[in-house]
Amino acid sequence: MAGLTAANALRNAGVDSVILEARDRIGGRLWTRDVGGLAVDFGGSWIHDPQGNPMSDFADRCGVSRTPVDPTSDIASIYAYDERTGPLLTPEILHAFAGYEGFEETAGTWLRQVGNDASMKDGIEAYYTTVGTAMLPDQRRRAEHVTRYVHETFDAADWDAVSLYYDVNSPIDSYGGSEFGDFPNGGYIQLVNAMAGRSDIRLGHRVTRIAYDADGVHVDVDMPTGAQRFEGTHAIVTLPLGVLKAGDVVFDPPLPDGKLGAIQRVGYGHFEKVALRFDRAFWEDGTPQRSHFYFVSANDELPMEFPFFLDLQKSFTQPVLIGLTSALFAEHFVTLTQDQIAARVLEILREAYGSSVPDPTHVMTSAWGVDPFSHGSYSYLAVGSTPEDMDALGEPIGDRVLFCGEATYKARYGYADGALSSALREVNRLLGTDNASVTPNG
Repeated sequence: MAGLTAANALRNAGVDSVILEARDRIGGRLWTRDVGGLAVDFGGSWIHDPQGNPMSDFADRCGVSRTPVDPTSDIASIYAYDERTGPLLTPEILHAFAGYEGFEETAGTWLRQVGNDASMKDGIEAYYTTVGTAMLPDQRRRAEHVTRYVHETFDAADWDAVSLYYDVNSPIDSYGGSEFGDFPNGGYIQLVNAMAGRSDIRLGHRVTRIAYDADGVHVDVDMPTGAQRFEGTHAIVTLPLGVLKAGDVVFDPPLPDGKLGAIQRVGYGHFEKVALRFDRAFWEDGTPQRSHFYFVSANDELPMEFPFFLDLQKSFTQPVLIGLTSALFAEHFVTLTQDQIAARVLEILREAYGSSVPDPTHVMTSAWGVDPFSHGSYSYLAVGSTPEDMDALGEPIGDRVLFCGEATYKARYGYADGALSSALREVNRLLGTDNASVTPNG
């Protein structure tokens, strides 16, 4: 989205550009796939905080409608299953989520107790050490599970790595509306294609080296047909933070120490999905009707094993469950085959819903953690990093090489709209203006 936005805005300003894309498709970490007739996003899915969000505005101008998908508004109807104790009653579910809400309301207190260099884990454990004395052991275990899950999901990182200080003192600007927000109908591919418009996009062009001097830049790429060099006045780098961390692209001269330090310190998390389509939405059977599925695993080594399944029947009348995994379990997830993942998910569903749960008609999985063009999912503020590190990621070098992408935009890091806004920032910087804009399909 960052590269496509930059090219669109440059074209609006009358400036030619070429997009060098390593993949055989456009969109990067936005990837819509067909799961038995339903468009499902395996990368970014939501337009979070949709009211006033520039991505919502772009969708509206593209004529792409949106559907609210907010599982937090369905807490009372979520079906939850604890692998140690069995199905959970609605009051038990609400009690577990209330533990999370209690932590959110008092997080500043626990920050003061554990210190500014503490992790999210430190804060959550301090909270439950105090309030957990009033809970039964199983109640405390489930409440801590929910609290850990929500934070690991939003940051795509282990609770031991996420900065508690920047959770309490977050630099993120929220727009209006639900924190979860909307799905673009038809998937993000609708917005990706509209942003691409008439851009000159070269697929299968993997950048290996970016050289720059006072006269301009040249960029070396590998292609199936061999190596090629592109020359220009400037390069706008939209590589994911994971690729910068891996050092897969050589910069000549090398990146300055300040930027290298920021690349090392800012966190880059793992988030994976499994989509399962069935002949019917068996999980909505019964009275009262249930939606979504929360699973409290008995796996001591990977307690966040398949914790949440999003019910798309509720929003799109399609019998599809989307399993959302993050952090350490997401790292384990990508070591499994699709058949292994499907087998374990079915084992869980049949334990929770009964042996009559049918085989799915379609199964698809993501694998961002082992994708050579992403090496993970999105950025977060790790213990030891600061929002100023994200500013440093976005600083140009040599007056020739500019950087954008969600990890460079501290006000909306981790969000697709942050990638969009960061690209407009860099086009404004390049052109010396403050009015960069994009045109759908332009």
